[in-house]
Amino acid sequence: MPMVARLQGFNEAWGWQLAGRKTAQYRQVGNAFPPPVAEEVGRAIMRALAHAGQPHDMPELASATLHAPVYRLLKEADGYLTPAAILRNLTVPYDAIQLERRIAHLSKDFVIDIEETRSGPAYKLGEFKAFIGQDEHERHEAFAHRVGRSRIS
Repeated sequence: MPMVARLQGFNEAWGWQLAGRKTAQYRQVGNAFPPPVAEEVGRAIMRALAHAGQPHDMPELASATLHAPVYRLLKEADGYLTPAAILRNLTVPYDAIQLERRIAHLSKDFVIDIEETRSGPAYKLGEFKAFIGQDEHERHEAFAHRVGRSRIS
């Protein structure tokens, strides 16, 4: 048991005491958050609260808002826009594949009307899809059939 505890980061010098029989002790160590990791998480929180360190870009946050230019164009358009028209009017560089992904992303929360033209599809932003009450919305099932007090995140 002492070897397993050391492997998880439980330093004997800190005076950690495990209670119970062997199986109970294994569970305590196996289910515990390793102390060195917990210590580093605590230090990182302290650094963040103190605004220590150098700021850096967080691409995962930027990707959450990348559909905004496409959304704005479609929202402000009077009618249908072809992919070529969207790409031409964007203020940030996109390629056709990125545009297709953004429209697919928008279609999760908005109705996207598609009109076939001679040059291909043209898009128009429709209504916002509510999570409840629109059976075709992908999140409807999860919200409509919740059991008890289960949470959806």
